[in-house]
Amino acid sequence: MTTETPKVADLKTRLRQAAKQRRKTVSVGPEISAEQAAENFVACVTRNVSSIVAGYATHHTELNAWPLMHLLHNAGNKCCLPVLRGATEALQFRIWKPNADLSANSLGILEPGAESDVCRPNIVVTPLLAFDRQGRRLGYGGGYYDRTLRELRSQGKVTAVGFGYGAQEMGEVPADDLDERLDWIVTDTEVIRIEG
Repeated sequence: MTTETPKVADLKTRLRQAAKQRRKTVSVGPEISAEQAAENFVACVTRNVSSIVAGYATHHTELNAWPLMHLLHNAGNKCCLPVLRGATEALQFRIWKPNADLSANSLGILEPGAESDVCRPNIVVTPLLAFDRQGRRLGYGGGYYDRTLRELRSQGKVTAVGFGYGAQEMGEVPADDLDERLDWIVTDTEVIRIEG
């Protein structure tokens, strides 16, 4: 298996702190941004086609995914959330419904418990620190989404959608063979479909 090159890893580490600070700055008025991004997502990505969509439980200054989750659920989509299994494992997904009981995992992120059914999403919404127009995503460095997307894609088609603020765009996100590309990027300002 190819491993992340030290040069790329070092560059990503340096960019993460700046990206976190930028996201913190742009997360003012997040309710309006989150609602606009949710509307953009439904208008372009799902387009009234019923899907199994994996969202995320908003953490820190991430763009709030809860308005999107509620909008998707109300439109008849099956929704799920990621569940942490281990530091080197792919994420698992369990069904989510409004008012579901959630508890914090070891990273402090809310997730469904064992009483919720496991499912395989065909759309995975990913939080991010930064993105570029080639579908590259800067995450937190744990590799969870890259491992998960790689595993899901080995089993069949899955669409990966980065979800964030338009101001999180950067000219080029450093990447190597371990990084899984996004198919779409949805922000509060636009929707970008990645070609190829």
